[in-house]
Amino acid sequence: MTLPEEYVDFGRAYGDATISDFIFVCGPRTLESYAERMGPRMERSPFVPGEVLPTKGGMLLWGNTVEGDQLFLVDRGDGRWTVAAFRRNWADW
Repeated sequence: MTLPEEYVDFGRAYGDATISDFIFVCGPRTLESYAERMGPRMERSPFVPGEVLPTKGGMLLWGNTVEGDQLFLVDRGDGRWTVAAFRRNWADW
Protein backbone atom coordinates (compact mmCIF):
# COMPACT_ATOMS: atom_id res chain seq x y z
CA MET A 1 0.00 0.00 0.00
CA THR A 2 1.22 3.48 -0.81
CA LEU A 3 0.18 6.06 1.77
CA PRO A 4 -0.59 9.66 0.83
CA GLU A 5 2.61 11.67 0.46
CA GLU A 6 1.33 14.39 2.82
CA TYR A 7 0.69 11.84 5.57
CA VAL A 8 4.14 10.28 5.14
CA ASP A 9 5.81 13.72 5.19
CA PHE A 10 3.91 14.70 8.34
CA GLY A 11 4.86 11.45 10.08
CA ARG A 12 8.52 11.87 9.20
CA ALA A 13 8.59 15.46 10.38
CA TYR A 14 6.54 15.17 13.58
CA GLY A 15 6.07 11.51 14.50
CA ASP A 16 3.23 11.12 16.97
CA ALA A 17 1.66 14.53 17.43
CA THR A 18 -1.14 16.26 19.25
CA ILE A 19 -2.81 19.23 17.61
CA SER A 20 -4.39 21.86 19.90
CA ASP A 21 -4.69 19.25 22.67
CA PHE A 22 -7.62 17.80 20.72
CA ILE A 23 -6.46 15.67 17.76
CA PHE A 24 -3.90 12.89 18.18
CA VAL A 25 -2.10 11.85 14.98
CA CYS A 26 -0.35 8.47 14.95
CA GLY A 27 3.16 8.68 13.59
CA PRO A 28 5.28 5.79 12.32
CA ARG A 29 6.06 4.64 15.86
CA THR A 30 2.45 3.95 16.88
CA LEU A 31 0.42 3.69 13.68
CA GLU A 32 0.59 -0.09 13.33
CA SER A 33 -0.13 -0.91 16.98
CA TYR A 34 -3.00 1.59 17.12
CA ALA A 35 -4.57 0.19 13.95
CA GLU A 36 -4.19 -3.39 15.20
CA ARG A 37 -5.85 -2.48 18.52
CA MET A 38 -8.65 -0.21 17.26
CA GLY A 39 -9.22 -1.55 13.71
CA PRO A 40 -11.14 -4.67 14.73
CA ARG A 41 -13.30 -2.61 17.10
CA MET A 42 -14.14 -0.21 14.29
CA GLU A 43 -14.92 -3.05 11.86
CA ARG A 44 -17.46 -4.46 14.36
CA SER A 45 -19.27 -1.12 14.57
CA PRO A 46 -22.45 -1.02 12.49
CA PHE A 47 -21.73 2.68 11.83
CA VAL A 48 -18.29 2.31 10.21
CA PRO A 49 -18.91 1.58 6.52
CA GLY A 50 -15.92 -0.57 5.69
CA GLU A 51 -12.93 -2.59 6.74
CA VAL A 52 -9.92 -1.11 8.49
CA LEU A 53 -6.24 -1.83 7.94
CA PRO A 54 -4.52 -4.20 8.53
CA THR A 55 -7.46 -5.89 6.71
CA LYS A 56 -6.48 -5.84 3.02
CA GLY A 57 -8.11 -2.93 1.23
CA GLY A 58 -9.20 -1.37 4.51
CA MET A 59 -9.20 2.26 5.57
CA LEU A 60 -6.19 3.74 7.36
CA LEU A 61 -7.03 4.56 10.99
CA TRP A 62 -4.56 7.39 11.65
CA GLY A 63 -5.72 9.16 14.79
CA ASN A 64 -8.43 10.19 17.18
CA THR A 65 -9.80 13.12 19.15
CA VAL A 66 -10.01 13.59 22.90
CA GLU A 67 -13.75 12.86 22.57
CA GLY A 68 -13.02 9.39 21.14
CA ASP A 69 -13.77 10.17 17.50
CA GLN A 70 -11.72 7.93 15.20
CA LEU A 71 -10.03 9.46 12.14
CA PHE A 72 -9.47 7.60 8.86
CA LEU A 73 -8.03 7.97 5.38
CA VAL A 74 -10.08 6.17 2.72
CA ASP A 75 -8.23 5.15 -0.44
CA ARG A 76 -10.27 6.28 -3.46
CA GLY A 77 -7.76 4.95 -5.99
CA ASP A 78 -5.46 6.78 -8.37
CA GLY A 79 -3.60 8.30 -5.40
CA ARG A 80 -6.73 10.03 -4.07
CA TRP A 81 -7.63 9.75 -0.39
CA THR A 82 -10.60 11.09 1.60
CA VAL A 83 -10.42 12.05 5.26
CA ALA A 84 -13.32 10.51 7.18
CA ALA A 85 -14.34 10.30 10.84
CA PHE A 86 -16.44 8.12 13.10
CA ARG A 87 -18.02 10.46 15.66
CA ARG A 88 -18.28 8.44 18.83
CA ASN A 89 -20.73 10.68 20.72
CA TRP A 90 -23.11 10.68 17.76
CA ALA A 91 -22.42 7.13 16.55
CA ASP A 92 -22.27 8.31 12.96
CA TRP A 93 -19.86 8.49 10.07
